[in-house]
Amino acid sequence: MAPTNDTPTTVTKDAADLLVAKLNELEGLAFVRDAWENKAPDDYGVVELDGQAASLWADNRMLEQVFQLKVHLYVTGTGDEKVALVQAKLAAVTDGYSLPAHEFAFDIGKNHWTWQCTIIGPLQWDEVVTGG
Repeated sequence: MAPTNDTPTTVTKDAADLLVAKLNELEGLAFVRDAWENKAPDDYGVVELDGQAASLWADNRMLEQVFQLKVHLYVTGTGDEKVALVQAKLAAVTDGYSLPAHEFAFDIGKNHWTWQCTIIGPLQWDEVVTGG
């Protein structure tokens, strides 16, 4: 009988990357973290980690963190359908959001929407990989 390796394998997860992955589930939109390396598609978005908004401390150690992330959406046209799709996804996967800004970006000819999102918990964590 061959020996088995009982040491579990872990993978590091990241809250900002997870938000990008969830937003990329939306049809007709493409999101990246921080910035597009190459030319962006027609309707696209960017997720930025804005920083820590608050923390909970007890017994001289941090127990919980609240992170703020900015979600930018750039869309052509005046319809709000894609805005509604993004808001529905943010409602499902974040701990809260607000839509503090909208502007028309004349240099690229797109509507630019910005959301401020809250994620409570660690920025990164390890998960055990199961299955074979």
